[in-house]
Amino acid sequence: MTNIFSYIFRSLELLLINMIRALVGSKFRDRAAYLGTWIMIYMGLGGGVIAFAISMGINPTLTMSVISAPVWIFLVFLTNRVVKKLVRKDY
Repeated sequence: MTNIFSYIFRSLELLLINMIRALVGSKFRDRAAYLGTWIMIYMGLGGGVIAFAISMGINPTLTMSVISAPVWIFLVFLTNRVVKKLVRKDY
């Protein structure tokens, strides 16, 4: 029984050590910056689409969730392209 607990504690220890190493590394910062930028741009574009729909008189409750699924998929691809350009500074 103690072998199981020692194995679990050793696994947790290795997990924590690897998490700390990942947080200290620059790769984590790059990924965090990319993800944060992606979320901010996606929220901005999504909010813009919803504001445009409201200004056009479209009720976004059902329309934006069911019927406009291709619009949201397009926004994901657009956001990905914009963020890649911003992070790499290809503009």
